[in-house]
Amino acid sequence: MFARKFIDFVRNNLAIIIPIALVLGLVKGHWYPMEYSRAICISALLIMIFPVFINLEFDKGLKEFGDSKYSLFVATIFNFIIYPLIALGLGWLFLSEHPAMWLGLVLLSLVPTSGMTINWSYFTKGNMHSVMAIVSGGIIMAVITLPFSVPYISLLLMQEQASDLIVDKAVILEKLFFIIVFPILFGWITRKIIIKKKGYDFFKKLKPINGGISACGVTIVSFLVMSLKINQDLLNKPNQLLLAVVPVVLFYGIVFIVSHIVGNKLFDKPTAKSFFFGTAARYHVITLGVVLGTFKDYDFLGEVTLLVAMGLAFQIPALAFYAKYLNHRDEKLEKIIVKD
Repeated sequence: MFARKFIDFVRNNLAIIIPIALVLGLVKGHWYPMEYSRAICISALLIMIFPVFINLEFDKGLKEFGDSKYSLFVATIFNFIIYPLIALGLGWLFLSEHPAMWLGLVLLSLVPTSGMTINWSYFTKGNMHSVMAIVSGGIIMAVITLPFSVPYISLLLMQEQASDLIVDKAVILEKLFFIIVFPILFGWITRKIIIKKKGYDFFKKLKPINGGISACGVTIVSFLVMSLKINQDLLNKPNQLLLAVVPVVLFYGIVFIVSHIVGNKLFDKPTAKSFFFGTAARYHVITLGVVLGTFKDYDFLGEVTLLVAMGLAFQIPALAFYAKYLNHRDEKLEKIIVKD
């Protein structure tokens, strides 16, 4: 009972807990710095990633590609071309003297949707066929593009700060198999067993618990990464920490406005909602996994992680606010229609 309450508390307050975990990790690392432990970090990654893919009904999304090809095409253009270019531009404006943080901002933009994208679309009465297609398509595109985009962008931005940086495509593919492909297969098998043994209604009741377990995993990873010995220099740079907030907030502000306008211009109301949640959200869980697996041996790991974690802390309340706005707007329209 206590465990369930604790998990729910972490899930519902993640926007506050993540910044606290980052700060506590730095403080803990200052007094008791931790060397990188593959076993500890992999365990935390498993807690963070597997529950998300148990919840994600990936096979259903694949079946929706045909009926949702237009919204999927437009979402793909924005998710993998336009929004990463915006992140790249904001990094150039604000973080050109801090290439690791610039890299974190760009990596933050490369993996679209999130574990909550489908839930937000359902909550706001969005087009569920479209959002399932966008989420599944986004994950497939991430697996295809990240082995090429991550090495290229990393070497481009970090060539001066880390001249010895080596980012191998094969290593990225290996990490993606561990972070995405294997969890999808494991999640699919686990979900099928649960539904077969207990029924679909029982599975739906498990979804919030799985989301809470993943939230605990994100918190643990954020704390562990910041407590690493290589990240303690960040404590001596408080201005740098504050500097990271500006481009993250601007990135989300621009993305939210563009996704809202484009969605309402091109699609009907339910599809516009799904388009928004499928393009405005970023999959921080996957990004954190890629970052930790790729840069664990480099002293700029904390700066990259900082931007990704800040994005997560900002995204959660921002999406919740937008969802409430949509429901409030729809309620007002319904009252007007009833009066007429």
